[in-house]
Amino acid sequence: MMQFLPVILYIILPGLFATDPLSSNSDSSSPNQVKLIIFLFFFGFFVLLSVAIFIIRKYLKGKANARSSAIQYTEVTGEEPCISINVPSQTKAKNLGSPRPDLLSRLLKNQIDYDDYKHKFEIDPANLQVSKKEHLGEGQFGAVELGKLKNGVGSLKVAVKRSKKSHDPDERELFLAELTVMCALEKHPNLLCLVGGVTSSEPNRIVLEYIEGGDLQQYMVDSRKRFKDIKSWIEADSKTRNSEKFSNQQISLTSDLKGLSTFDLISFAYQIASGMKYLASVPCVHRDLALRNILIDSDGTVRIGDFGLSRKYMDKAYYRPEHEGKEIGRPWLWMAPEAYKMNKFTEKTDIFSYGVCLYELFSLGRDPIVNDIWRPFWEKSEYLPFPDYSTARIYEHMKMCWKTDPNARPNFAWCSDIFKGELKNCSDKIFYDVEGRLENVRQQHRKLESWVANDQSFSE
Repeated sequence: MMQFLPVILYIILPGLFATDPLSSNSDSSSPNQVKLIIFLFFFGFFVLLSVAIFIIRKYLKGKANARSSAIQYTEVTGEEPCISINVPSQTKAKNLGSPRPDLLSRLLKNQIDYDDYKHKFEIDPANLQVSKKEHLGEGQFGAVELGKLKNGVGSLKVAVKRSKKSHDPDERELFLAELTVMCALEKHPNLLCLVGGVTSSEPNRIVLEYIEGGDLQQYMVDSRKRFKDIKSWIEADSKTRNSEKFSNQQISLTSDLKGLSTFDLISFAYQIASGMKYLASVPCVHRDLALRNILIDSDGTVRIGDFGLSRKYMDKAYYRPEHEGKEIGRPWLWMAPEAYKMNKFTEKTDIFSYGVCLYELFSLGRDPIVNDIWRPFWEKSEYLPFPDYSTARIYEHMKMCWKTDPNARPNFAWCSDIFKGELKNCSDKIFYDVEGRLENVRQQHRKLESWVANDQSFSE
């Protein structure tokens, strides 16, 4: 509006002060004064109106920006993890009053089980070959071996998980509960993908996509000697980045698991937040988020695993220090105070663990302890120490995740946006490279679905 003032003045002023050449000065002075007063009144009103409109628009714009950048929280209440999904149609009919049913509660009450998904995920055991010589991993709840899945067209390398106590009825029930949770969740490029299950023969098995690089924590440790620290480039402004000092800086991600740089650490942080953002939206509380439970593939994409371990939800001893064992991985070091003290798990306790994951990433796999004491760090200090390869800004993100008050912590939607911004701060090329790789994973997951769908030889 202000830009039109010169034009208005140009039009109005000559008319206001033009006088009749035949009239005397005394006759014309009084009308001119009236016109001047009127003009000054309207001109002042016009200026004040323009200023008011400008201030209001600026205030509204600032308020909108504040809303978009503020941390938004998702409330998850109750001590039991809330896992809700869209369930099969025959089950929906039983729960018309519950648009977002609690899957775990229904599992425990036997209101839903693997039979609801069996038609889609059951694999003919004759089409699955398992190599007992090639172990991919072993934990408290089961062993994982390399396998090969056939469907009449070709074969596919897969990871096959089996229960350690397959003949124990309780163990079988827990194993099926874990399989059911994985069946119920949609596929996501940063979650370990379920291919199917084998329940028609013993031992029962869960068939998963094969991830080449192993767990992310071990990969961090193994990559220490070849790590390329470029946080000084990341923290520099655009002018400094274009200077001779950084003229040879290569802007790229690792693609063959042979290298590792600060760019990759930020990419991993973004991908983990993205996968957890989906789980939180379900909602599904992980309870054991740590780099040891995250896998890295040869293309630099990561998968969050062990999110379907419903047996952990019922085994409170798993989280207690007196039961520490090498295979358990000391989960209490990643736990939020309210989870450790009251066995209360929500998205905000997963956020606390995510902050510890960030510490693991930017310290290249160091243990999250203070003064070499194997206890939760918050017993001795408010925060873990500054990681060697973190930027100051990223460390501030970690500290937000470790707030004692759960309501003061961010949520995963916020964390995902933050590290998306960190990737773009590196370069748009880096961000779109990550997104391109994740899109390739989505396509791979769609192909995996067809392996069971094309298996026509199995009949119940």
